[in-house]
Amino acid sequence: MPGISGRIVDINGQPVTRKVRAYDRSTGALLAETTSSAVTGNYSLTVATTDEVQVVMLDDAAGVLENDQILRVIPV
Repeated sequence: MPGISGRIVDINGQPVTRKVRAYDRSTGALLAETTSSAVTGNYSLTVATTDEVQVVMLDDAAGVLENDQILRVIPV
């Protein structure tokens, strides 16, 4: 199955834990979700499409305020 992976870091380049969700761009349907590793910042999602998706990384409620991120991604 196609997948999406990446690494999330803060403004200082340190790995952070974030909720990561992938949405189908054409329907808005939630395809998958995970949480990035607190140690490495890495995340990996498996999705059932090779069409473009939006990957949303949500800032945590506690700690230093960082912006949420939205990426347009083609799963491979």
